[in-house]
Amino acid sequence: MPPASREDFVGVHEDEDRPDWVVVGDLGRDFTFERLNRALYCIRKGARLIALHKNRVWDNGADGIVLDAGPFVAALEFAAGVEAEVVGKPARVFFELVLRELGLPAGEMLVVGNDIDADGRGAAATGCRTVLVLTGGTTRADLERSGFTPDRVCESVADLAVPD
Repeated sequence: MPPASREDFVGVHEDEDRPDWVVVGDLGRDFTFERLNRALYCIRKGARLIALHKNRVWDNGADGIVLDAGPFVAALEFAAGVEAEVVGKPARVFFELVLRELGLPAGEMLVVGNDIDADGRGAAATGCRTVLVLTGGTTRADLERSGFTPDRVCESVADLAVPD
């Protein structure tokens, strides 16, 4: 995972030989076959598979649409015969924690995102209202194929601006 995410694990003892968990987050170009095999080995030895999310793709700007962590998590799940514990979007617990922290009922939360599954379905499953922004890796064709109906669809977050 990237350095910014690793900061959340300060104080957690790392055991490279017999870890309790394998945490999969965003590594971008640092995802390697060797890392995946090492993760698989640890999971088969008893480590729990934790996914920060299971997003399929993202638009990194320079290269366009690229694989995100989800396909790598899916590969590990399939190869190890386990199901990852997802602790970020779209996990229900993620949205419930945000609602609790803000002290809001789900119906008063509007989740704006550009990923049908992570942002849209995850928020809707918790009872939040949703806005899908067609930036990043989601197109109208993707939305039509998905069977998901957000409360609103926008081409850009600028479409959400409130007039003066």
